[in-house]
Amino acid sequence: MLRQTLQTAGRAVSRELSGRYRIIYLIAVVEALFCFIFPGLVNDDYDTWTYFDTWKFYFLSRPETFIDSYRTPVYPLFMSLTSLDGLLPLTSIAFAQWIVFILVIPWFRRLAHMLVRSESITFWMTLFYVAYWGVIDVNYWIRTESLSQSFLILFVYHTIRAMRKPKKKSLVWSAFWLLILVFLRPAFLYLPPIYIAVCLYIMARNRRKGLMGLLGASVVCGIIYGYAAAFEHRHGFFAISDVSDYNNYYRLVQYDIIDASCFPSYLLPAMTNTDSVPGDTIWTYNIPSWIHHTTDFHEGVNANISKHKDEFAYATLWTFPSFWRCRANQCQYLYWPVGMMLTLGMDTAAILVMIYLAVAILSMIRYRQVMPVPLLIGGIWIAQGIVVWVGAYWNFDRLMTPVFPMLILIFGQLCSFCTKTRSAREVFTPC
Repeated sequence: MLRQTLQTAGRAVSRELSGRYRIIYLIAVVEALFCFIFPGLVNDDYDTWTYFDTWKFYFLSRPETFIDSYRTPVYPLFMSLTSLDGLLPLTSIAFAQWIVFILVIPWFRRLAHMLVRSESITFWMTLFYVAYWGVIDVNYWIRTESLSQSFLILFVYHTIRAMRKPKKKSLVWSAFWLLILVFLRPAFLYLPPIYIAVCLYIMARNRRKGLMGLLGASVVCGIIYGYAAAFEHRHGFFAISDVSDYNNYYRLVQYDIIDASCFPSYLLPAMTNTDSVPGDTIWTYNIPSWIHHTTDFHEGVNANISKHKDEFAYATLWTFPSFWRCRANQCQYLYWPVGMMLTLGMDTAAILVMIYLAVAILSMIRYRQVMPVPLLIGGIWIAQGIVVWVGAYWNFDRLMTPVFPMLILIFGQLCSFCTKTRSAREVFTPC
């Protein structure tokens, strides 16, 4: 049995490395080895060390320690395993991210081919995915963006497979990657409602398979709910992370709508600095971590937003120009400054998505047929954009990088549509 499995795996690897795709894997391997050849490419920031700090407090004998107030467990565990509990340098974590990226390339290629049904377009989409500096740069950062891109591709691949031919295996895998994504990055909480909509679509075509999909979605939602309930028991409020509290606090301070009366007096000395002018208080952005992990801080931020909801809504709207002008993916250091100038702007990306959805919707009206693939891919990108714009206070370009592969798929489908060799129905319905 083992021998047969190894032979099957060997044949699959041989097929992947055959023909012109060999150059794509060679490029990816060289990029991965750069972690050791040029270790200066590997980058970390404040977020990186919060994940390190999180795993240091994990204890197998105490399961409640895995319910951290700031970070969900997937990435801290990944960092711990790939660095051998901190014995290896950051380059080992970056190299592990590259390994995951390389292992997902076949699924990206299959997903692309499923959508465009053209070997030529599929090849160029895959090459762009591997060689584009914005994607490369993400894999050198010790943050969740790299794994988010890879795991999102796996989720979308299995979800579209489930829509095309509802099978138990595809439904199980898509539910699994959905769960991993949510606990890798809490901002992905918009994915379960999207997945439930997919399951309802499947149920309209195949009742039994649709119910199986909904069962998987229910299990995922149940685990999320159970984690949030345990979080409430340990930290005092119902959530899976308190990162949004800090983001909201930053926005309150940034737009000068922070209200001291909303916070307990014992927190204020650590949240403010006294200027040289007696009695002149300045609110600080970098508050100690113990503060924004408290229930009092959480309740104070929410009370502040409720008390000044109009001003807070205005402040959120005021950030939209910054969001619209940022990059659709981040390239901070690699190929600087050329790489940053050539990364896709958010405005261009948004227009591309709107054109894509407009063409798809017009096609659905024309053929009187629901075409869920463009709604899924475009919906994921738009949902991520809304979450990033509403929930973050800056770094919009970095926070949009997890869904950048969706833009490649969207552009590939539009290219397939413009070749005029297939009808819109064929383009937007997976093979």
